[in-house]
Formats: sequence, C-alpha cells, structure tokens
Amino acid sequence: MIRITGVNQWVKEPGAWFLPILITLASFNGLVKAITGVRYGPLLIDAALLALLSAGLVASMNRNRFSFGILDIGALIFMIFALFEIFNPNIPSLQAGLEGFRKFAFMMIGFFIGRYLVNVLTIKRLIICLLVSSFIIALYGIKQYIAPSALDYRLIELSSGSVTTYLMGGHIRAFSTLSGPFHLGIYLVATLLLSLCIWYRYKQYRLWVIILAIPQVIALIMTVTKSNWAALVVGGLVVVLLNSNNPLRVLSRLFLLGLVVVILGVAAFYLTGMIPQLKTIHDGMQAILNPLQAPTMVIRLNLWRETIIPQIQKNPWLGYGTGSAGEGLAGYFVSASRTYAFAHNVFIKVIFELGVFGLLIFLLLLALILGQVWKVNRYLHDPLLEMLTNWGLAFAAGMLVSGLTGSILDAYPVNLIFWIILGVSSRAYHLEQSVDTTNRIVKPSSSSA
Repeated sequence: MIRITGVNQWVKEPGAWFLPILITLASFNGLVKAITGVRYGPLLIDAALLALLSAGLVASMNRNRFSFGILDIGALIFMIFALFEIFNPNIPSLQAGLEGFRKFAFMMIGFFIGRYLVNVLTIKRLIICLLVSSFIIALYGIKQYIAPSALDYRLIELSSGSVTTYLMGGHIRAFSTLSGPFHLGIYLVATLLLSLCIWYRYKQYRLWVIILAIPQVIALIMTVTKSNWAALVVGGLVVVLLNSNNPLRVLSRLFLLGLVVVILGVAAFYLTGMIPQLKTIHDGMQAILNPLQAPTMVIRLNLWRETIIPQIQKNPWLGYGTGSAGEGLAGYFVSASRTYAFAHNVFIKVIFELGVFGLLIFLLLLALILGQVWKVNRYLHDPLLEMLTNWGLAFAAGMLVSGLTGSILDAYPVNLIFWIILGVSSRAYHLEQSVDTTNRIVKPSSSSA
C-alpha cells in the first residue's frame, strides 16, 4: 500500500523524510530564486545529498554490509571520466568545468543514494511528496501561462538560459517553480507516469489519480515542449505494456489509449485555434503534424549537420570537455573564444563533451542499468516495488525520447530524481527480500547487483 497508516508510521524513522524533503525543496528552487535573487540554492541541497551519501556509505562499511556491484563501478567510472574532462584544454575555467560536471555527471550520486540509502518507507514518502508537489507546481504553471506576474518575469531575468526559451510567439510558456519550460515538462512527464503506474496497481486511488493528473496534463501542454509530449506518450505505452500479460488486452488497451490521445488532441487543436491566448499551443500542435518541417526541428537539424557534427569530427575521441555543451554555460565559452555547442540531444551532448569513449561508457552504463531493472521487475511480487520498477522503466523511456531533442539530463531536479529511481529499481528485489511483510521495515542487505 502507498498510504502509511497510523501516526507512528509517520514519525518512525525520521531520517526517511530527509531525501523526500530535499527533493521537494529542489522542485521549488526556481520560486525561491525569484524571491531571494540567490541562484545557488541547489548547491546547499547538493552538499546535503553528498553528506547523506557519505555518512550512509561510511556506516555501511563500518558494519561490513557494503559491497560494490558492476553497476556502481560503471557509474563511478563515468563520473571520474567526466571529472577528468574538466581539465580539457577547451574548458575556459575551473568554474565552467565544475558547473558542467554538476549539471550532468554529478547528479549520478542519486543512483548511489537510490541503491544504498533508500528503504520502503523512504519510497512511500518520496512518492507522496512528489504527488503533492507536482499538483501545486502544475497549478502554478497554469496560472503563470494565463496570468504571468512580475515574479515570473524576474525568474526569467535571473535565468542563465536564453529569454526565447521562456517566450514563444511573444507569450510566456509555463515553467512554474522550475528553471525553464523543458524542466517543468519533463518533471510533469515523470509525475504523470508515476500517477499512471499507481492507476494500474492501486484501483482504490484512481479518483485521486484523476484529480491530481488533470492540472498536470494541462500544465504540460502549456509548456509547449513537444518532445515532452512525445515522452509522455511513449512512457505511457511502456506502462501499458508492463501491466498487460494478455496480448489481446495489450492491443485493446493500446487502441483505447491511442483513441483517447487522438480525440483529446483533435479537440485541443481546434480549441486552441479559436482562442488567441492559446496560439502558442496551437502552433506547437501544428508542428506535430509535420515534425521534420517544424521551425524548431529545422533549426536543430541544420545545427547538427552544419556545425556540431563537423566539430565532433575534428575531435572525436575525447571531445571538448565537461560543460562544453552544458545548459546555460555558453557565456563562459563565448567570452573566452572556446568551442561550445547547443547540443539539443543528450547523446550528442555526451559525445561532444566526452568524445567517443565517454559516449560508449554512458551507453553501456544505461544498457546495464535498464537491463538490471527489467530483470528485477520480472521477479518482484510486492505491488509497491513492482510499481516502482514499472515507473523506472517508463520514466527512462520518456527521458530518452525527450533527450532526442534536448540535453534533458541537465534538467534539475528531474535528472536527480531519474538517477534515484533507477538506483532504487535496480535493487528492488533485494529490498523485497529484506522487508518484513508484517511491519514493512527494511533490514540491511549486503548483496549487490
């Protein structure tokens, strides 16, 4: 059960609240930034997470209950390689390299946190915090699109990204409390896929799922991030497939899902065409009809063909260093006359920054992690943990689809949540084996995958 019954359950293991609270704070970072003017609040969260991980690993070592698995070694190799690339001659300063490292590779600490510091109680609390936070964030995003305030425009001014990212056709795109519309979009994809997984596993919560999901779908549309719309559809298909053992039932559910998407899409297309305030959404939907001819896609294709691929060919093996394609870091490189790229693709970003070697390590690591999660998913019996691994696989599919047109693993805090969920999912079977089914308290486990 997702619900934790009884007051004692909520006060039990107060440390299990630490991670959910930090993730919640990270989700509201944009609003805090706009109010205080301080851009580096997430660094405090990073420091807290690093301290949490360090303390947990030291405690496990002292109890002789800690052992590294192949997935841990792979993640650590990639992080070390990315750290080494900070000293690439193309990187203009140590600050630029560290910021680039923090945006992408450093967030893999979430993978270790998920694998070694998260128990069933933490999972429940994290899910509850995400569901409540996403509902509030979605409502603010809707308000923001309809009636933007001075506070919203202040956040745009404080952003390191381009103003055009926030404005489309002269109209603000929803980004709510996060750092940009793409950040909000992929965040809502993650929470909507979580809601869909809950819908399948816990029928008693379906009404709540509908109530929580409706504003999230509306806010996702108002981000006008088409890649995230596609990510939700693909992730939803994965959820349907994972929850269907009967081939005929799979086909019927896919047909029903496709029919609902088409009907809602056609209705939204005509509705947005009739309301001037929704013109940006209408334009985004028009682009879906012919994606390769959409203005934003044409720009990306030309950029890849004419600029980025030729640059990669000049320096293919080790790339241009950590941060040379990092989101919002162009200023460091332009002022120092160094090579920088707006990658618009997570795999192009990796090969541009870390070269062929870095891309191979990254792809192998992803394949091993997803293979392990798939393997674990097949042997689970606990409904909560099975739902979690379903979410992990669907979330990964959505992230990869969204990453085809954006460096989505730079999007904070979704990248951190992504690695945490994959970390927990990869060890879900060990969690299930160590859970006392009477009181649901997790005992320490020394085995690793």
